[in-house]
Amino acid sequence: MRDKVFRRVARSTRSELAATFAADAYETLLSAGFAAKKFMRGSGDAGAVLDPESCISTVRPRAVPRCHPDLVPGPDDLDASIIVPAYNAESHVKECLDSAVAQATNYRYEILVVDDGSGDGTPAIVDGYRDHKDVTVIRTVNAGVATARNHAIAVARGKYLLFLDSDDRLATNSVELLVGAAEREQADIVQGGYDVIDTAGGVIEHVRYEACSQPRLDERTTRTSGYPWGKAIRRTLFEKVRFPDGMDFEDTIFALVIFPLCGRYVALSESVYDYRDNPCGITRKLVGRQSALDAYWLVPLLLEQRERLAMPVDANLFNKVQNQFGQLLWARLSGQDSRIKQATFLAACAVVNDLRSRVEMTSEALEYPNLDFIFREYRYDLWSYAGRCGLQ
Repeated sequence: MRDKVFRRVARSTRSELAATFAADAYETLLSAGFAAKKFMRGSGDAGAVLDPESCISTVRPRAVPRCHPDLVPGPDDLDASIIVPAYNAESHVKECLDSAVAQATNYRYEILVVDDGSGDGTPAIVDGYRDHKDVTVIRTVNAGVATARNHAIAVARGKYLLFLDSDDRLATNSVELLVGAAEREQADIVQGGYDVIDTAGGVIEHVRYEACSQPRLDERTTRTSGYPWGKAIRRTLFEKVRFPDGMDFEDTIFALVIFPLCGRYVALSESVYDYRDNPCGITRKLVGRQSALDAYWLVPLLLEQRERLAMPVDANLFNKVQNQFGQLLWARLSGQDSRIKQATFLAACAVVNDLRSRVEMTSEALEYPNLDFIFREYRYDLWSYAGRCGLQ
């Protein structure tokens, strides 16, 4: 929330000094409120739910992950594969695909368009690109963006994957910048900046990253984006990993699995992507839906995936899980009834406290002391306060 306050004030005043002052004041006020509430256990505490996960399952059962085919065996035929899942995207998919086709680069790339069972004019628009030598159209029964991406990953032939959402667009030099940096640095992930655009394509906000190259991604000191788009990702990172089929908030796989698997990481200061702030986008449509509970189910599922991959249970993971179950989870449960919210909170506490028993945490390693107190003490009232205010 501090970052949001900073951006809003900076946008309206055009003063970084004013924005910093406002953000600091807001954070200080919230922290004072949190400190006071710690000593006032209120009526908002989570009630006794004997089996929280069973309670959640009455509304949204946990999905069962399926096995996926191996990647296309190397050597890589192409430098990059641009993956475009499209579902009822007739408003913007042509603009999206035109941006992918028009890349100014000598790198060899393909465009894999997955029509995820669209019921509008998307199939006809996509079919208009079938004769383009770089475009392959894949038709599937509607199963969600995660499954659509997985279909494309299974047949991709590029050394690097670039994910492109069907209402967004690539900068003309995206492939050149991202793949060029990846090849130059032999990176696993290259992250570029992006512009936030409105439905008409006008720029609302510029988001940029400080240029860097790290032998291994250090997430504590490096600002990253948890979205799959705006990046070049070495295809072999998906060798034993896929997006969670049939589940929403599938991008969580980046925070908990993909980023920890990343070796060399590069960030570019240039913009490579236009992200459309769509008021009808899928994220906003999830509010109040049963599938919003995937925000909880994804975490234990991905923890099991990490265990199969023999990934460490460490302080970094502990902090990531607390972050996922903080304001993110609270916001995603908006629209659910209070009993389901409380059951989900208790289930999240159980996951966090199980991890705590397996990790030796020091105060220096703890990134979210407020959340740590909340989950350790099972303070639903404080979790709700922190969620409403965006306090981590």
